[in-house]
Amino acid sequence: MIKRKMGYKLVVSIILFSSVITLIATGLQIFMDYRVEIDRVNNYEVMIRKSYLKSIVTSVWVYDEQQIQTQLNGILQLPDMEHLEILLDTGAGWGVGHRASKNNLNYEFPLLYSYKGEDVKIGTLHAVVSLDNIYARLIKKAITILISNAVKTFLVSGFILLIFQYLLTRHLYSLSRWMRHLDIGKSFEKFQLNRKPDKSGQNDELDELVLSINQMQDNLKNYFGDLIKSEKKYKILIENIPIKVFHKDIESVYVACNINYAVDLNIQPDQIAGKTDFDFFPKELAKKYLSDDKRIIKSEKIESFEDQYIYPGGNKIIVQSIKAPVRDEDNKVIGLIGALIDLTELEKAKTDLKKSEERFSRLMEGLQKTHFFFSQNTQGNFTYLSPSIKDVLGYSEENFLTHYTRYLTDNTINKEAIRLSEMAVKGLKQLPYEIELFHNNGTIRQLQVTEAPVFDTHGKVVSIEGMAHDVTEIKKIETQLRQAQKMEAIGTLAGGIAHDFNNILSLVLGYAEMILDDAPKGSIIKKNTENILTAGHRAKDMVKQILAFSRQSDLECIPFQPAVIVKEAFKMIRHSIPTTIDIQEDIDPNCDLIMASPAQVHQIVMNLSTNAFHAMEQTGGCIFISLKNRKIDVKDVIRNETGLLQGQFIELIIKDTGPGIDPAIQDKIFNPYFTTKEIGKGTGMGLAIVHGIVQSYGGAITIESNKSEGAAFHVFFPATKSKITTEDTNEPVQKGSERILLVDDEEELLNMTADMLKRLGYKVTARQSSIEALKIFKNKPDRFDLIITDQTMPVMTGANLAQQMMQIRPDIRVILCTGYSSILSKTQAMEMGIKQFVLKPVTQKEIAGLIRKVLDAS
Repeated sequence: MIKRKMGYKLVVSIILFSSVITLIATGLQIFMDYRVEIDRVNNYEVMIRKSYLKSIVTSVWVYDEQQIQTQLNGILQLPDMEHLEILLDTGAGWGVGHRASKNNLNYEFPLLYSYKGEDVKIGTLHAVVSLDNIYARLIKKAITILISNAVKTFLVSGFILLIFQYLLTRHLYSLSRWMRHLDIGKSFEKFQLNRKPDKSGQNDELDELVLSINQMQDNLKNYFGDLIKSEKKYKILIENIPIKVFHKDIESVYVACNINYAVDLNIQPDQIAGKTDFDFFPKELAKKYLSDDKRIIKSEKIESFEDQYIYPGGNKIIVQSIKAPVRDEDNKVIGLIGALIDLTELEKAKTDLKKSEERFSRLMEGLQKTHFFFSQNTQGNFTYLSPSIKDVLGYSEENFLTHYTRYLTDNTINKEAIRLSEMAVKGLKQLPYEIELFHNNGTIRQLQVTEAPVFDTHGKVVSIEGMAHDVTEIKKIETQLRQAQKMEAIGTLAGGIAHDFNNILSLVLGYAEMILDDAPKGSIIKKNTENILTAGHRAKDMVKQILAFSRQSDLECIPFQPAVIVKEAFKMIRHSIPTTIDIQEDIDPNCDLIMASPAQVHQIVMNLSTNAFHAMEQTGGCIFISLKNRKIDVKDVIRNETGLLQGQFIELIIKDTGPGIDPAIQDKIFNPYFTTKEIGKGTGMGLAIVHGIVQSYGGAITIESNKSEGAAFHVFFPATKSKITTEDTNEPVQKGSERILLVDDEEELLNMTADMLKRLGYKVTARQSSIEALKIFKNKPDRFDLIITDQTMPVMTGANLAQQMMQIRPDIRVILCTGYSSILSKTQAMEMGIKQFVLKPVTQKEIAGLIRKVLDAS
């Protein structure tokens, strides 16, 4: 391989380098020769003017044709002169030579004869010099130079290749064969070069390489010897350690184990490699061990926990399992090592180890940033603090020992903590209690203290030993969990309200539409009914907001004009806040459209306005709202105030004149559950919800505030080019004459819907019981063209009813209606074969269109 590559690479490199140099030198030489040739040709012009032109003019004047011909032939003899021609102004002329070259130079010489003191032009001499000959000579010369240099380059390269092969590559090839056959750890044969020693006795580079390789081999020999000895010692240690030890790779596949671990598995230690826990333990236990292994490898932390092992043969033991990640030389986790301590034996030794463990626990340093250990004398003064107090509270041991009482807050739990600590001094062991302290950074930390009295041999209390655990974050999580449970309860309640309210709305809207159909045009009844319908549709949108708030429905995003929604929201706000707070607005009614949910935009305005109101509730002030187009340009992107890219946006600003927001907490105000309001005033979710909604639209929200200077929230909505789709209200309601089986457990809703469908021309069979409806369908399945059923019904749901009907008659078409369902989505309904899934309330026009869509589908 060395012969085939290194020498040839060297030769190729020399040839390429020589070729490049030859080409450059040849090019320069040809260029210089070209310039000389061109200069020579250009000198012809001077020569003709000085030596020939005057005599030619005289000969032409006297019209001496023989002399003219002689003179032209003389000029034609000049090298590369191709053609000469004299053209007289009278049209006559003489010429010699022929134009045959493609590349040439042309010269013109005016023939001026001096007659009576004036120059008279009698004609023009045209001279053509061929460049083709010059190019041919230069190309021939270049080829000659290149061929000669190529021959020299190949001869020199061949010689160099032979020398390189003789002096270097044959020895490298010999070295590579020796290295391939070298068995490190067993064979340590010295390597020698197959050549005569240098007469001067000096080592060249190859000699130095051989010496280094042989020295490296000696070092490896010593290293392997030490390694084998070390391996034997560690093997003896692992095999005789009185606990079960195993090693797994990163995929939780066994690599090795000691004899104590293998004995319980009824195998030899060398038989475990390549196997997994599934080969030895029950499936459920093996899954748990695999999950523990993955967790430890991912966290890269040591874990110790009690575990259960059931070995082949049914032997069950409880062990203390200690598992730790194994790292390679690059500190990358490549597996784990585990040790199992049989707690059965340890229980017997527990009494003997108790005192030792107590001494050890007193000496233990805090291993976590949330714990520290302490000792107190019977006077309540600290005598020991573990260094981890620096991580927990930010104080040094010396500082805390001498100034402990300064750091207590005025929380009443501290008085109880002091009382319990005094009880421990009296020899009474206390349950864990809480204490509240100031951290060195000014924040308040809550600690859970576990302490116990230490007695001497006479039963007298000599000290208090304890551990303090920072539970501040745990308390926060508990608070958040309680808040989340409240929100979940609200969501469940919202779903129930939505279901019942949608059924009521269905009745209101349905009967209102029928009254509207019967009312005379222009009558007060028609006008009042239209107002009822408008209010009903607003109530319908409110239900959608309730369901969206409880995460039980998705609000549809549509293109709309935000100015209308913002104005509506502020009308609502105006009625709910005192007159001590003024509202000013600057809303552009012609700002661009946005693609969003009107209900959610309404929610954003309400949340931000409510926050502004709460900020000025005691002092009064002014809420200012602005809505305008805003173009984010390159300068805005560079300043990175919004985090948005260039584009067209609509900017909503809601500003108050309240006390402002402390800059120290401005980066937290959009976090869930973060609030500065007193209990009962806020959940800490308002701004988090606003932030989530705005980000889902591809927008941004920023805060601009300083203490005592009010706060301004800037909300950016991306502008959309989509057009507002408007429903054609003049389109007639679609009718039909098919047979419909209508099922709903709400009697009023059933009767109203049946009347509505009959008005549309359909033949309706209405049933309040899903069981009764199924019985009618079983008797005459071909009697009906369409089934319209409610989802939430006693005994049998609408979905189950539809499935049983489709089993009887697969081609029957079903429309499923529901006020709210948490167990069935539109996608699931469609997958079951249901043709349409409709959320109540449904208008007459909507249900008429859906019926025709289902029945007219091929």
